[in-house]
Amino acid sequence: AAEQAGSQHQEEVAELQQGLAQAREAASSGEKHLAQELEEARTLVRAQELRASMASALGAHASELASVREECQAEVGKAWEEQGELVQMVEAALLELRNAQKAANEARARCQQLEEE
Repeated sequence: AAEQAGSQHQEEVAELQQGLAQAREAASSGEKHLAQELEEARTLVRAQELRASMASALGAHASELASVREECQAEVGKAWEEQGELVQMVEAALLELRNAQKAANEARARCQQLEEE
């Protein structure tokens, strides 16, 4: 009976050792899996941080571009005003030139008339 109990005890110990080995293997596998999931989570966090950083940079860039656009529109507006002023000056100069040519033609005609008399 003692031999049978000892044999049964050895079988139970062997089964427990086998169960323990399987549990250790499962724990090791689970640990590896958790480590992989942790690394994936860290990668996702880094990607989110990068996206947020890029979004912030793009927002700042868009704001800067809007400011530059406003400045350009203001400059274009000034250029149109200056062009309008220049056109008016040219038109006034042309009118003066026509008047001067008309006066010169009249003076020439008067001189000719006086020479003929």
